[in-house]
Amino acid sequence: MWAVPLLFVGVLFAWPLINILQLGLTDKWLQSLAEQQTLEAVWFTIWQALVSTLICLVLGVPGAYLLYRKSFAGQKLLRALVTVPLVLPTIVVAIAFVSFRDLPAIWLIILAHVFINYSITVRTVGGVWAGMDYETEEAAALAGAGRLRILWSISLPQLRPALVSAASLTFLFCATSYGIILVLGGGLIRSIETEISVAALQFLDLPKAAALALIQTLLTVLAFTVSERFAKGAIGLEQVDEGGQKPGLDKRDWLAVLVSVAPIAGLIGWPIAQVIVKAFTF
Repeated sequence: MWAVPLLFVGVLFAWPLINILQLGLTDKWLQSLAEQQTLEAVWFTIWQALVSTLICLVLGVPGAYLLYRKSFAGQKLLRALVTVPLVLPTIVVAIAFVSFRDLPAIWLIILAHVFINYSITVRTVGGVWAGMDYETEEAAALAGAGRLRILWSISLPQLRPALVSAASLTFLFCATSYGIILVLGGGLIRSIETEISVAALQFLDLPKAAALALIQTLLTVLAFTVSERFAKGAIGLEQVDEGGQKPGLDKRDWLAVLVSVAPIAGLIGWPIAQVIVKAFTF
């Protein structure tokens, strides 16, 4: 009974991992990683993933509030719209952002990453937020607390596991991005993924590619470790059932509407419209 799964794990996991370790931990692996170009690629991978994750959190929390904590006409349509970028091929996303070529390539890459991963924060945080009771927030509002005070003191502490889970997953997707950086960076901007490709396919430098793959694996393990440490329990996309009646929008929600309309219309709606237009352009 154990033979088949052990063979499966051994052939498809242990064997490739051992080969990567043998190639990556050669006597020249430190020399390869110490190259200026490699260090720049590693640094760019980390900081652009952190910036993209932070933007997704800042824009995604108000979006989760509107789409899962409130009720209004067209809500389900907007939920579907913000999910579309997550399932688009990266080459299609790159084509969608060709219209923004006037922007610096680095920020073009970050905007594309926000475009793809915005829905992770919205759906992960929103799924948990939808299942939270309203009594504590209503009591705080009766005591004179404003929406921002309620969000900071009551809602966000309860949403911390969902926020950490969404942030870890977004960071992981941005740090392992390949097609977006390759196309929008035009070969001038390098990340760990593109450096692995160049080392392995153009220069046949397998030890350097393996060493870079170990760095990428380390970032992946770090993201999962943070998620497991601070987001205990299973948290997924729209995991919580939202069966109760939700309140409608009121004038106190103007800030959340303002912060959410811009990314949904500009960062999601416009690029999707560009894809549709280009699909019918001869």
